[in-house]
Amino acid sequence: MPGPSPKPDSERRNRTKPTFEWTLLPATGRKGPAPKLPAKTPDRNPWSATTKSWWSKLWHTPQATQWREDDDELYRLAWLRERFWLGQATGTDQNVMLAIEDRHGLNDKAMMNLRWRIVTEEQITQARERPAADVRRRLRVVG
Repeated sequence: MPGPSPKPDSERRNRTKPTFEWTLLPATGRKGPAPKLPAKTPDRNPWSATTKSWWSKLWHTPQATQWREDDDELYRLAWLRERFWLGQATGTDQNVMLAIEDRHGLNDKAMMNLRWRIVTEEQITQARERPAADVRRRLRVVG
């Protein structure tokens, strides 16, 4: 192709600043019990043990600290997962599952897009203290 070759990665500069900062999620996950699943699935079947176990684990992930307990999409995801495990899911169901997982940070790409980072409690404490130190440093320089 004509034109100059691209710069090596080490020399590239992205001058675009992010529109919002990273959200730090505790590696220990969400505390407390998971919200209750409805008594039965939307098609009036009882939930399988697999889905109940998955639901409990889901609500103890670091991402769950950012969710609302009344989020209907998560109940829909549970129902779609149930259909998937029973071998009843269609290709459309799987696409909807992936879209819901993306909106809730349940894969690496979604975590990057949402600017969520899983960190230790110590790192969260350091991040909270850092802005105050930055302000003091700037005040000393200006003052």
